[in-house]
Amino acid sequence: MENTAPIPCASCTRQAVLDIGSNSVKLLVADVLDGVVHPVLEASEPSRLAAGIDSSGIISDASLERALQSLETLCCRARNSDATEIAAVGTSALRSARNSGTFTELLRSRLGLQLHIISGDEEARHIYRGVCSVPHLAHDPLLVMDLGGGSSEWIAGSGGEIQDQLSLDIGCVRTTEAFIRSYPPAPHEIAALRSYLTETTRPVLERFSAQGRKFVGTGGSFCCIAASMLPDFWERCTRGEDCSLPTEKIAEIAQTLTGMTLAELQHKSGIPAKRADIIVAAAWTVVHLLESLGVGTVHLSTRNLRFGWLSARR
Repeated sequence: MENTAPIPCASCTRQAVLDIGSNSVKLLVADVLDGVVHPVLEASEPSRLAAGIDSSGIISDASLERALQSLETLCCRARNSDATEIAAVGTSALRSARNSGTFTELLRSRLGLQLHIISGDEEARHIYRGVCSVPHLAHDPLLVMDLGGGSSEWIAGSGGEIQDQLSLDIGCVRTTEAFIRSYPPAPHEIAALRSYLTETTRPVLERFSAQGRKFVGTGGSFCCIAASMLPDFWERCTRGEDCSLPTEKIAEIAQTLTGMTLAELQHKSGIPAKRADIIVAAAWTVVHLLESLGVGTVHLSTRNLRFGWLSARR
């Protein structure tokens, strides 16, 4: 999304945040006043920082360089958009990698940026704040799920206040590497993935209930699944409209995606080619959790960590 609108008032500051995730690097440039975020530019570049991290414990040299090149591109766009401040925020992959210090130093020396590696709890708080920056989600009781490449965050809250939160190392890059060996995936691959999810998501089912709450899904994979079903998804979310899908429809698209070759997934409407290889694992993760929680309808939000980070600034 790009909207080089003028700063709403003289007191606003134009700020930028780079969300350095396990699968992609995302940029938000916005004019900010008293915690209200007026987006000017949103962009994303691939990183796949989490590739191989579960087996090696480190971010590979290739992934480090790929992420730095993506960050360089996005930094240029932020500066060309007149951002006066640029924050760099690292999440799951950088939390768990033994060589995250190497990345921190490279980011400082090559781009002049200070890296903030935040905890899972901090990530959850920023995600919830970002979701609540949408007016139609600001006051309702919510159960939020953010599905990333390396982790998933869960937040229950109401009226903008968090009541409980949890971060788990369940991300679609990790689950793809662990379970998906072919495209289309074999039935036993999906069965193994769902068995794994049954075991690892017990803390979610024990701590959170969707009853009486509006369920909100966010994160790149969640949104791309929605975009494959709703052609105007991104435009509607940008306008702040309510975008929702029934769980049964998401289960249907998961079945459809499971039957596709990688080439077909790369050309599927709404799904970026560089996210195609992880979308099947993401879709089944979403379906498994929605069905386990008894969620009938999912409300989608494109506002998460980046909006939450900037809304905390003044």
